[in-house]
Amino acid sequence: MSTAHGMPAATASPADTVARFPVAPCASAAAYFGAYAKETVRAVASIEHSALDRAAAILLGAYTRGAGVFSCGNGGSAAIANHLQCDHVKGVRTGTDLMPCQATSSSPSQRQVVRPT
Repeated sequence: MSTAHGMPAATASPADTVARFPVAPCASAAAYFGAYAKETVRAVASIEHSALDRAAAILLGAYTRGAGVFSCGNGGSAAIANHLQCDHVKGVRTGTDLMPCQATSSSPSQRQVVRPT
């Protein structure tokens, strides 16, 4: 097990199964939405709340030290890393105290680091 900031590496247990959505065709848009809402509730219930608190503490520590934040990912996680960068850039541009964030998966030609003034 490797750790970063005392957080264990994410590993799947043999009992974990990949959930497929939707599990069956939906008869209508309303049926699809209902199934999607139930799946969202199930996914949210699976989140370890203490892990969110630890991640928030890591980010707050970086902000307090004046450190930048790097986010990375592969595939869909790369999109999430880019979204984190986007939220930070928007926050920096609107005068918050967020520090710059760089998504390592985004194109260098698209990167823009904006430091708070």
